[in-house]
Amino acid sequence: MGKIAFVFAGQGAQYSGMGLDLTMVSPAAAKVFNTLDIIHPGTSYQCFSGDSKALRDSKNSHPCLFAVDMACAAALNDIGVKADMVAGYSVGEMAALAYSGAIDIPSAFRLVHKRSSFMHKAAEFSETSLFAVTRLSNEKVKEICSRFTNVYPICFNCPGQVLVSGLKEALPEFVWAVKEAGGKLLPMKNCSSYHSPFMLSASMALAGEAAKYHFNRPNIPVYSNYTGEAYPADIKKMPEYISRQVSSPVLWERNIRNMILTGADTFIILGPSQILGDTIRKINPAVRIYTAADVLGLNTILQEVC
Repeated sequence: MGKIAFVFAGQGAQYSGMGLDLTMVSPAAAKVFNTLDIIHPGTSYQCFSGDSKALRDSKNSHPCLFAVDMACAAALNDIGVKADMVAGYSVGEMAALAYSGAIDIPSAFRLVHKRSSFMHKAAEFSETSLFAVTRLSNEKVKEICSRFTNVYPICFNCPGQVLVSGLKEALPEFVWAVKEAGGKLLPMKNCSSYHSPFMLSASMALAGEAAKYHFNRPNIPVYSNYTGEAYPADIKKMPEYISRQVSSPVLWERNIRNMILTGADTFIILGPSQILGDTIRKINPAVRIYTAADVLGLNTILQEVC
């Protein structure tokens, strides 16, 4: 029997109504929302009834995604499903840390609010665009980016898919270079400057903020987007890893490969994201993938995993 990995969704997957049906069947999920509503009133309303425009704003989407991610974890715990290891995509890594016991849920939620505010502010200082580059190797995409100033690979999602952020004036030549190399580009609507050097001011602010919080050694391995490896045992490094993550590429493919190498053969996606399942499937089609974003997903997990 292989190990179970939880992966927590990040920005781009949010939608109005997320998490609502979980609260109707899982008292533990409802309790998560109640707890976070005390800290930041209106969180559950934003998740359940917020309009799509408001949810695209990272100052809203990041805390809401954290809330839904943690509610999904609580609902899984209700049916006896627990993780042997965890990872999170972008802001989902904060939920992974909270699940592992590295930081308590209320503190992680407060830190997510600070994180989203710092990143939102930093994004205002650069006019950037975001592309998904496909049909090229990671190394080739990095090489093409290196030819240009202010063009960066920001997410290595799976074989043949890298997200790239850049200043708008630099992108026409970049687009031409990708096409010349045989690549394909897809414009993305997500915030385009995250996980790049455009976020250095946010990273510095977050480092100072995270240093104020108490961290524990995780109860299970937590895989870092920043390194692609598990967080080190030295809890003094946690503020550094958390802060560097926002200005460094998301090494998602490396996260998943390393989790598989350490025994994971079942991946459960927590929060609203089919895209994460697609990336994992492209990395290794042999693993089992489930989604715990709603009651239907929970029922499938209950029948096939428990």
